[in-house]
Amino acid sequence: MPLRSTEARRRLVRYIHHVVNLRRNDAQAAVEPFGWSYLLGSLVARYPARSMVDGVELATVVIDAAGTACQNRLQIDVRPDGVRLGVADGSGGVTALEVELVARIAAALGARGVHPAPSSTTSESHPVVELEVAIDTPDAERIAPFWLAALGYDQSRFINGALIDPAGRLPTVWFQAMDPVRTERNRIHLDVTVPHQEASKRIAAVLAVGGTVGPTSAPPAFTVLVDPDGNEVCISTWQGRDETS
Repeated sequence: MPLRSTEARRRLVRYIHHVVNLRRNDAQAAVEPFGWSYLLGSLVARYPARSMVDGVELATVVIDAAGTACQNRLQIDVRPDGVRLGVADGSGGVTALEVELVARIAAALGARGVHPAPSSTTSESHPVVELEVAIDTPDAERIAPFWLAALGYDQSRFINGALIDPAGRLPTVWFQAMDPVRTERNRIHLDVTVPHQEASKRIAAVLAVGGTVGPTSAPPAFTVLVDPDGNEVCISTWQGRDETS
């Protein structure tokens, strides 16, 4: 059906603008001026609080600023020392709509003189971070029911080969396809996803206490770090992934 008016074309452009997922680097660039970060398909930030009451007040400001747009898009974790916020579209992506929501929230909190904690670790702050557990397997469908039962996750939350806690409290568990599975190394490792500004500092801290860099590293997307017993953890960022996805 042909568009009959300029307004109709504008509505179509706005619709597309709000349903097309942003590339990772575009999402990060869009929210970086607000002090937010892109982590694992979400826009996240942590705002400091003086007490639980103060944190609840900040959360109320956030909800008021978000309005009806917060439905299924906004997560708030209130602690005595800070409020962690997450904004996503619920399908593992970020669109312009989520960026607009972040802008409204940041403006409302900024008007109260409240700004996000720094992305890198300092003596006063704890940066936003996401933890995932990765399991090597030749058949994810075969072992997924075991992990669903053990963790108490719902079957419907087995999304794109990963198990996601419906309550948003426990780590995501994802399965790394490997056939045959390697036997010379551990079969389970942790993925710690941090803001890109934090990664080099985190890696340096691990190396300073005896860690080594594994041969399968692919920085800046992820750096495999190995402890003295051979156990692995990946320090991951959003960088270097759009080029291959």
